[in-house]
Amino acid sequence: MNTINKRVWKAIGHNYILFGTIVEEKKTNGWALVRVEWTQPHHDAPMADEWQKLVNLGYVEDLVKERFLNESR
Repeated sequence: MNTINKRVWKAIGHNYILFGTIVEEKKTNGWALVRVEWTQPHHDAPMADEWQKLVNLGYVEDLVKERFLNESR
C-alpha cells in the first residue's frame, strides 16, 4: 500500500475541504484505512482523528495533474 506521507484532501459536504498528510495505514475487512494529520482541522470536522477509508480521500497530486492538463488545452 505505502501511502505514508502522501498529501490528500477530503470534502465535507458542500462547505469544507480539508488537506492533510497520511501518517498511518492499515487494512481492515478488505478496506485500506489511513490516519491523516490534517493541516488545519475544522471545528465542524469531528473525523479528524479517526481512521479514514482511503477510497473516500483524493490525492493532492491528482489535483495538480488535472489542473496542468486543463491549462495545456
